[in-house]
Amino acid sequence: MYGGLYVFNSVYEKDLDASDANKRYRLVACGEVRYVTAVFLMILLLSISLLLGFYSYRNLFWFQFALIFINFLYTTVLKPRTWLGAISLISLTGPIRTIIGVLLAGGLIWKYWPFLLVHYLLSVCTHALKFYVFNKLELINFKRTFIICYYLALLISLQQYSQNNCQWLLLIILVFSVFFYRFFNNLKFKMKIVSEWMKD
Repeated sequence: MYGGLYVFNSVYEKDLDASDANKRYRLVACGEVRYVTAVFLMILLLSISLLLGFYSYRNLFWFQFALIFINFLYTTVLKPRTWLGAISLISLTGPIRTIIGVLLAGGLIWKYWPFLLVHYLLSVCTHALKFYVFNKLELINFKRTFIICYYLALLISLQQYSQNNCQWLLLIILVFSVFFYRFFNNLKFKMKIVSEWMKD
């Protein structure tokens, strides 16, 4: 399914990618893969995934359909127009995939609501960083979004720890913090090198 969605993104943003110095070497944008071939592959992959989902895991089919709808809406409508709507919507995909995993394992979704909420908030942080890196989000908006969502996730984790002795949520926050800090610093270094290289 996600293979088909990535192909759709490449097809829909072909011209945009071709004009972007960082994305112009993508297979569809540079012409290495023909447009018609990419469209055929997209339809094939999405059709197979929907058929498999419908006949094998019918109770999960609507979650699968929701993921496809969210990604289509994100790419075609929200991403070009509003960063807040785009980030808020696309960040739902992670928790939805987690719900699918819980249901496949025979679990009860309501038992995992703190994790799903923390997952969503940290996904917003991650997508905000992505938008900021690709100059689709101003630094002040990135900082506000990150601080609000990160500290909300931390408060939920602390509240769950005090009530349910839920150490694993705090561990998730800790791992995310270390990963985000190292990733952000490494990314800033890489972006600096790339910008200097582009000037030369």
